[in-house]
Amino acid sequence: MADSVREVLLRHEHAAIARRNRAFMLSHADDSYFRKEGVAGGRPVARYELEQALRQAYNLRSSYVHRLSALPTSISHPHGHWESTTVDRRPVLTFQGLYRLTRRVIEHFVATGQKVETETYDYTLEQSCVISVEFAPQYWVWRPLAKPAEVRMRLEGMLSLAHSLLIGEKVELGDMRPVLADVERLLPQAPTATRPSMLLFHILTNRLFAAEQRSPGAQEFLERYAAEAFAPGPEAVIVGTYMGEVDWPLEEHSSSIGISRSVCGRAASTHPGSWKRRRSSPWPSASALGATRMERGA
Repeated sequence: MADSVREVLLRHEHAAIARRNRAFMLSHADDSYFRKEGVAGGRPVARYELEQALRQAYNLRSSYVHRLSALPTSISHPHGHWESTTVDRRPVLTFQGLYRLTRRVIEHFVATGQKVETETYDYTLEQSCVISVEFAPQYWVWRPLAKPAEVRMRLEGMLSLAHSLLIGEKVELGDMRPVLADVERLLPQAPTATRPSMLLFHILTNRLFAAEQRSPGAQEFLERYAAEAFAPGPEAVIVGTYMGEVDWPLEEHSSSIGISRSVCGRAASTHPGSWKRRRSSPWPSASALGATRMERGA
């Protein structure tokens, strides 16, 4: 049933695109295309043939691209300067004809389009040696949250900062308490798929900061949501490994990150037993983050 619905939707979608394509091409094929330029060419397409030729061109293109069907020999064989031929006794454009029509349509579209005398344009990105890069997490991870979907990227940013601390880098960071308050505010209305990222972001951030810089009620939040936050899942694997809060059987750990049971079985034979919680995870030493201090969690 789902495949049938998908097929119908795609068929109607392609039909609408083909119809818009024909309408655009026909609206910009003016009289000069047929009367002046076409007279000198070989076998130019007539006005009454153009719509059918465009329909043929779009269908043949779709078959060639999506179904890997070969082009008809009447098109693929050389025609000199012919601009049209026939397939199944219906008119179709050759490559030469399609090129001239496309060129004329673009010229007419530009000539009849809206004219702008002056236009403001930021040319700085066009200069040499100018590139666009992403901001480091410390410049955006603390910003206010507008919706729950934004939290996953914040969690990735906080994990990146935690890695920087582990390797001894100094990181400056703004006050995280407002964004943690946003997490608490948005959590009740968050979709189920987003809740693990929100909970782990809140817990990890509070664990990294010194006690005086944590959000109010951080310990109560951890005790209330720890079981949900560290339930088997991709986010919990990463954050739990860093924090030493993972206590799952090896098979459950493997399935949470998409490893097959056969691979899990081989791993279990090499490392028998469960993947137990380890409190000796390598917490970062106390590090200065601007005015905010991060230290080993309690």
